[in-house]
Amino acid sequence: QKVLAELDRAKRQHPKWPLDVFCALSILSEEMGEAHQAALEAAFRGANPDEVEAEVIQLGAMCIRFLENWPFRTRLGPGGQA
Repeated sequence: QKVLAELDRAKRQHPKWPLDVFCALSILSEEMGEAHQAALEAAFRGANPDEVEAEVIQLGAMCIRFLENWPFRTRLGPGGQA
């Protein structure tokens, strides 16, 4: 339920989603990095562990958005050619 609420919020705030798989994956990577950062800060700096959950909720929402937009326009051919 939290993930779906975040998905709705994100779609309203950022209605456009990348058309290529690389840019879309970079969004997932950014969200994962923020979750890692929140976990590190909670574990080693005494930050609020609820921030980890908040970041993972955002990551989950972006994973759903990624899958909603699959398949992407960008496809790699032989030898890594787009």
